[in-house]
Amino acid sequence: MDPVKQVSYQKNKQKWEQIILDCRRSGLSDRTYMEQNHISKGSFYYWLRKIREDLVEQHPDLLHQPKTAKGNAPAQLVPIQLHKKEDESDVYELTGIVVEYQGASIKVSASTPMELLRRTLTVVKDVLS
Repeated sequence: MDPVKQVSYQKNKQKWEQIILDCRRSGLSDRTYMEQNHISKGSFYYWLRKIREDLVEQHPDLLHQPKTAKGNAPAQLVPIQLHKKEDESDVYELTGIVVEYQGASIKVSASTPMELLRRTLTVVKDVLS
């Protein structure tokens, strides 16, 4: 790529990195964010793909590594318990999950409001990153 195109690409990439970051931090769906900010769906997803490709190219070692929280042990899958519904012999329900990390825990049940869960996870993500 010639130097002028490279500079233009980098400026556009930086602009779109900020747009995508703002979208993710807004808590809105991609579609709602694009509508509210008059952003083309094609452009948004084109730049999202390009940014991801560049990151993988720059850091191939991170591609298949499990995520860790501030250098701690990798995240692990844990078993969940399903409880048989009393009124139906072959129907199971997930009554809730508990996420524990370094002495803190979050319990999520079917009645947990999605907005509360979204906000809680946003805070946890910010604290761990």
